[in-house]
Amino acid sequence: MGYRLIAENPIRLMMNKDSPIHPKCAFVDHTVLVTPYQEDQLYAGGAYLNNSGLPVWVANAPDSNLVETDIVLWHVFGLTHIPRVEDFPVMSAETVSFWLRPVNFFLENPALDVPSFLNIQ
Repeated sequence: MGYRLIAENPIRLMMNKDSPIHPKCAFVDHTVLVTPYQEDQLYAGGAYLNNSGLPVWVANAPDSNLVETDIVLWHVFGLTHIPRVEDFPVMSAETVSFWLRPVNFFLENPALDVPSFLNIQ
């Protein structure tokens, strides 16, 4: 029983991993990451953007399983924006979305005992 995260439009970083600026935004290398809950880990980029918190937190997380542990699911969503003339002075809206769907909450479809409208006389 749980939830399934369905990313509508995952982003791909338009930058080489050997780029000098990549360490500052390495948290976008993956769309979904899971870490054990830590009170001081609030932002995927870390407290200051120059430390790229999430990759460091994942690397430092214990290798034990996450059963009976509070976890944080980090869903990185966004867009890689290529500027256009129309974006100046105000950028137009960009839509980003995801689905969080329940999975396996029932042993069978709860609507199976609903009478069929096709058999109504």
